[in-house]
Amino acid sequence: MIDNIPHFSAEQNMPTGTPSIWDANFVRLLHEVEAIFDGSQDYAKKGVYWCDSRRVETEFFKEKILSQPQFHKRTCDMGTLMTFS
Repeated sequence: MIDNIPHFSAEQNMPTGTPSIWDANFVRLLHEVEAIFDGSQDYAKKGVYWCDSRRVETEFFKEKILSQPQFHKRTCDMGTLMTFS
């Protein structure tokens, strides 16, 4: 899943690697991801594509997601983080 993040993001440079399995922040993230996958939490409200509104860098995201709101509706705003269907 982590390796596929660049396919759904608006940024060109993404962090790589996996943190230590015992890192407290990573453990919290794993719990959040588990809640999303089991359906008990959906912060993105069914959004698949996401961007930091200050850093939309890829042409794909600009042309296919932002320029076609009839196909990719904005599902969530969390500060500068936006998600789209």
